[in-house]
Amino acid sequence: GSILLAMLDANFLLPDPYPPALGRNPVTKEASLRSVFPLAGAVPQDLLNFIDKGVALALQWREDYLLQEVPA
Repeated sequence: GSILLAMLDANFLLPDPYPPALGRNPVTKEASLRSVFPLAGAVPQDLLNFIDKGVALALQWREDYLLQEVPA
């Protein structure tokens, strides 16, 4: 339950014009990260930077589910 809620929160809160979406593959039951990358006007380095950003997000998700400690 709490991981699902964290996933939904992350999908809502990620500040990006083309935000990645965290989801779950219903067949394999594995978490997935899906994104849209606009190709018009893009150069290879833009795509590489986009992929690197997605990898960093996935690694952060694995570490803490993108949950931040909220001060009391």
